[in-house]
Formats: sequence, structure tokens, C-alpha cells
Amino acid sequence: MNREIRSDRGEAKCSEPKTVAFTAGGGHSFFMRDCATVLSSADDVASWRAGLGSGAKDVGVIVGAFDMIQPGNIAAIGAASKRTGRVCVVVESDGVVAARAGGGRPFGELSERMELVGHLRGVSAVTSVFRDEAARILDGLRPYTLVGCSGHAGGGIADKAVEMAGAHLELPRLPGCSTSEIAEAIRQNRSPEIPPGAECEPADTVSVTGAGHVTVNGCFDVLHIAHLRFLAAARRMGDVLTVLINDDVSVQGYKGPGRPVFPESFRRRALLALRSVSAVTAFREDDPLRVLAELKPDIHVKGGSFEE
Repeated sequence: MNREIRSDRGEAKCSEPKTVAFTAGGGHSFFMRDCATVLSSADDVASWRAGLGSGAKDVGVIVGAFDMIQPGNIAAIGAASKRTGRVCVVVESDGVVAARAGGGRPFGELSERMELVGHLRGVSAVTSVFRDEAARILDGLRPYTLVGCSGHAGGGIADKAVEMAGAHLELPRLPGCSTSEIAEAIRQNRSPEIPPGAECEPADTVSVTGAGHVTVNGCFDVLHIAHLRFLAAARRMGDVLTVLINDDVSVQGYKGPGRPVFPESFRRRALLALRSVSAVTAFREDDPLRVLAELKPDIHVKGGSFEE
């Protein structure tokens, strides 16, 4: 028989006797077990790099704030993974990000931004560094290819990374897709212009075998760390996780003009960039009951926002 889990305010409970523990503060335990390797010091970086063995002649390195999952950083991770096979993301410190923003704070604290990166497919390791540690961290990663756009604002470790890189894979800038441009669009209550290169059309159906098919539903517009923890917890309930998203018309009707921030095509791509997500399908109705009837998942995780 199908099972249903209701998720309210960070908790997920099963209608069967089994209780699924999911709390807002529990993200780090999942992160450490199932996501990218966290490198907490220059020694950790050097040990990780050495552990790749002599066959790993190159590592892709990406430096950035990673305030949100947006087209530019997804493109960089994909390019780095394709080029080198191993990707280490260096997340800039709160101080560096704030200084570049003219005193404004990042959307998330450093620990949350590192955790967010760790949920992304293609990322092998994640670290951070303050300016006085930059040389040691980057030396431990050598040889590496720096992957990114030269239009990225410099400062701190970004400048040092350019200086110490063995190679630089230059990526074209995606107009309107920087975090600052997206944030400005949100402030102006409009959707940013996402270029065609940032779109992706995955299959809407998935073949399920094994212990179970799990589904969740929601808008999943600007993904934040609570979304990622929730999806990771849902994924652990079965073998496959399908995310059912409201299409653009549905989101606008539900949340009003200026929404969604990201169009359906990019919301699909962002979700599929997560390790926890197997497939994405969209629906236009007020609720996903039609899609659920078609997919017949073993478990559905929901917030109690539609009638049974």
C-alpha cells in the first residue's frame, strides 16, 4: 500500500508506525555522510588531493560565493566535471562576500553555503578559506584548472586562484544570471532573464525498481538549504525521488506577479543538479493529484496544502 508522509515546519512523519526524523538542524549529519567531502583545513586539502592518486593529473577548482543555486554556478560545475572529473569548490568567506557587496551580507552563512554546494552533483569536495590561508589551500590543490568567468568580481582567494592555476577554463558569462543580478530582479518583483543555454528538458517519467519510489511537490523556485535538507531526507526513504513542481502559470496564480523567480526550465535543471533528485515533472493544476495517480509512488511527502 502506498504510504504518505506529511511535512510541516521541518518535520516529516509517516502514516505508518515508523517515524522519519527530519529537523531543520539535522542537515549537517546528512551532508557529512552523503555529499561532497568537506575539507576544513589546508592539511585536509593536501590529503584529499594526494588521495586522488597519480592518475588524477588535474582537478577543477571553482571559487565563488554560492549564495544560491543559479545558472552560472551550475554551468561552472558541469564544465569543471567534464574537463577534469574531480571538482573542488572553494566557497568565499562571509567577510569577502560582504566586502564585495558593499557591506551587504550573503544570503546564507558560510557553513550553509558550503552545505548547499555539497548537495550538488559533480562536486567532489568543498572548502573555504580566509585570505591569509589562500596560498596554502591552493598549493595543496595543485595542479588544478580554474574554471569560471573572468567577469567574476575579484578579491581575496579569487585573485590568488588565478595566479596559482595551472590552466584557466574560461566560461562565457550568462547575462542576468549572477547572484547580484538575480537578487536585484527579486527586489524589483520581476523574473530574471534566463538565457536559452541555461535550459534543460529532462524526461518526465522514471522507471522505478527496488525499495520504492518517493515523490514530493512544491514550487521549488529559489532553492535554499532547507529545501535541500528536506529533499535529501525524502530521498533516503526510497530508491528514487521524483519532484513534482508547479509550472510557471501555476506558480504565478499561487504567488502572484513577479513569480516564479526562475522559469520552469531552470527550476527543473536546478533540481536535477541535486544528488538527491532522480526526476522532475511539472503540473498546472492546484494540486498534484493527477500526477500522483499516474506515477503511483510508494511514498509521497507533502505539506498538507491540498486535500487527500
